[in-house]
Amino acid sequence: MGAAGGPTSQDGPDKGKTVATVIMILVQMAFAGWHVLGKVALNTGVSPLFFALIREAGASLVLLLLAAIFDPKPKYPSKQEMKIFFILGVLIFINIVGFILALNLVTPITAAIYQPLIPVWT
Repeated sequence: MGAAGGPTSQDGPDKGKTVATVIMILVQMAFAGWHVLGKVALNTGVSPLFFALIREAGASLVLLLLAAIFDPKPKYPSKQEMKIFFILGVLIFINIVGFILALNLVTPITAAIYQPLIPVWT
């Protein structure tokens, strides 16, 4: 307990800041590693479509696991929402395939530089 009877800095807001910082660093490392991993996989002869499918399937499994952990009683979407989710999923898959095909033509560093600029251009 601190001087005012509150929590000490070891279990207070500083711990939350540390956890948030570590998570942000891990996310940035994952994003940075994606470009290099993609280029290495393409150089070994993996099909861009197959690589995109594996990436999307892995991300889906991680999201399903997180959803099961944090929301044990989910509210299921309506048929209209399911159609929208499906269309958005297909568009994301096309985006990833396009990125992987472009990664065949440029270096991972160039791809990493251009990826954050997409919102600026659109």
